[in-house]
Amino acid sequence: MKNSDALHASSLYAKYVVGLLFLVNLFNIADRLVLGIVLEPLKHDLGLSDTQLGFLTGLAFASVYATLALPLARVADKWNRRSLIAISMAVWSLASALCGFARNYVELLTARMGVAAGEAGFSPSAHSIIADYVRPERRAAALAFFAFGGSVGILAGNAIGGFTAETYGWRFAFVAIATPGLFLAAIVRLTVKEPIRGGNENRPSASEDDQSNLRGLLAKKSYRFLILGAAAHLFVSYGIVGWIPSFFLRMHDIGLAELGLWLGLITAISGGIGVLGGGLLSDRLALVDRRWLVWIPAISVVAAVPFALGMYLSAHVYIALAWAAVMTIFSQVYQGPTYALVQTLAPVRMRSSAAAVMIFVQNMVGLGLGPAAVGVLSDFLTPSYGVRSLQIALIAMFFVNVLSSLFFFLAGRHLLSDLTTYEDNDPLDHHAST
Repeated sequence: MKNSDALHASSLYAKYVVGLLFLVNLFNIADRLVLGIVLEPLKHDLGLSDTQLGFLTGLAFASVYATLALPLARVADKWNRRSLIAISMAVWSLASALCGFARNYVELLTARMGVAAGEAGFSPSAHSIIADYVRPERRAAALAFFAFGGSVGILAGNAIGGFTAETYGWRFAFVAIATPGLFLAAIVRLTVKEPIRGGNENRPSASEDDQSNLRGLLAKKSYRFLILGAAAHLFVSYGIVGWIPSFFLRMHDIGLAELGLWLGLITAISGGIGVLGGGLLSDRLALVDRRWLVWIPAISVVAAVPFALGMYLSAHVYIALAWAAVMTIFSQVYQGPTYALVQTLAPVRMRSSAAAVMIFVQNMVGLGLGPAAVGVLSDFLTPSYGVRSLQIALIAMFFVNVLSSLFFFLAGRHLLSDLTTYEDNDPLDHHAST
């Protein structure tokens, strides 16, 4: 094999790897979020409160996920990332299927924690592998496509989960979503090659020591504000994803299967437009000024606010869904540029860890506190507002996006100086291989 072949994966194979990880991410999100579409029948079957459901969809999952993400990311930085992804997917698929067999809240909670444990090993490893297969000037688009798998995963979770729950019961929804993951895990293990770390950027993979690298990474203000901006936005987004099916079922006359299909289509189509458009636009504008990688998320999260208000306040279900479609476009723009920038700022052998630190904060603040905050606030408001309590709680949550935008703009103030670490070997000066 030629040396250039060893350093650079072929364009076709790199696209295959990104495409396969897209599918893994699809089931990652579908298994995680299918719970949302079955919350109402599950609530009545097991006799649960909104606070219990908020804890189940949020903090119980996020605490396990975030706790394990960091040590598993360190494993990924030192071990075979492909194998870790395959093992992780097998674990979360089995745990997701077990959710369908839960007889009470404790058993369901335990199974959900198992899903979280499995999923904790996936995203940091996947981000790192994609960064080593795709050149920096195309990385935002590649990571945006990977993230788009999550949007399609929400479609699968809502559409398949809604149909199976309405037809066969909520328990079968978990089994139907989980089963394909076991086969996909085997495909990952057998067909994905572990790439050379940093090989497509001429950046060395060796480093002085992990602690020095971690301190250097955390010292970058742009990295810290980037994490805070994404976490604040996900506080809103996970609150919406966890509770939007319940909101529509309580406020509008619509069936579970139809709602699941509509929400799934909105997430896949509008989310796809947002995440893919955001990645492509960011890559293009970053060639002019790399601060666009944070300016675009800063603008988009605020632009989503008025459309969210339209969704929550509309009296007609299909008009509310139309507002939701536009809101989703702006809400998903941040993913490609944010994740790409984390990989660019990180030392080569800390890419999984850099992603894991971001995911840790995102999940503790976003997934951990977002749905739980909505549930607690909804229960608190119920004596005064009745069925409208959830609507008011969701409206109040969305204004956290303004804080998210501020954090992204602050990241832009420090980005150029933080990137000078790599100016002597700027990867944007090299020709793309993918």
